[in-house]
Amino acid sequence: MVIRAAPSLRPTSTVRRPPKAASWRKSPVRRWKRSSPTPSLASSQPQAARPPSASTAPPCHGTGAAGGQGYPNLNDNDWLWGGDVNALYQTIAHGIRDPADGETRISEMPAFTDMLKPDEVRQVAVYVVSLTGTPRDPAMVEPGKQLFADNCVSCHGEKAEGNRDLGGPSLADAIWLKARGEAEIARQIQAPKHGVMPAWEARLGDVAVKQLAVYIHSLGGGE
Repeated sequence: MVIRAAPSLRPTSTVRRPPKAASWRKSPVRRWKRSSPTPSLASSQPQAARPPSASTAPPCHGTGAAGGQGYPNLNDNDWLWGGDVNALYQTIAHGIRDPADGETRISEMPAFTDMLKPDEVRQVAVYVVSLTGTPRDPAMVEPGKQLFADNCVSCHGEKAEGNRDLGGPSLADAIWLKARGEAEIARQIQAPKHGVMPAWEARLGDVAVKQLAVYIHSLGGGE
């Protein structure tokens, strides 16, 4: 009886070759925390740029990781808690606002419906639009800027460039997740939407989470 060897299960998609030795030694993977009891990022993902577990992301982030309305683009350099490999690993492993994970990332924007009058909300929205575009009523920019300074800088920063310690997004880079334009920004100020990203460590395992962190970092927006 002839026993045939099982066919090789090679992926049909093209994978990137590992970086040359010189550049690999300088990559963020080599700087992974050595205290980790599980396999390091360097050993878990040196060959393929796209791990099999990357298939978990398309329903939210899209097949090209470009995101969509309410789902962040993972190709740009806009990160709430940081875009280095360690920060990406923490976010993937423990998620964002996942009630089942005690180490999940949390940032909550309060609803300003009861704190600001409707015309004040609009003034803040106009100011935010002015940071990257041209508002319809420029006269509202200065009062909106003052209201922003009084109510928003603790999370978004004095220059509206965000606060990574709190997961506060930058409002000065023309990258919008939940709102775009004066009307939508005003609604977000009054009744903010908060998304949820599940924690993946318990579902995929530590090695796969590290592979995902390296893959996302390799897309070009990693720091």
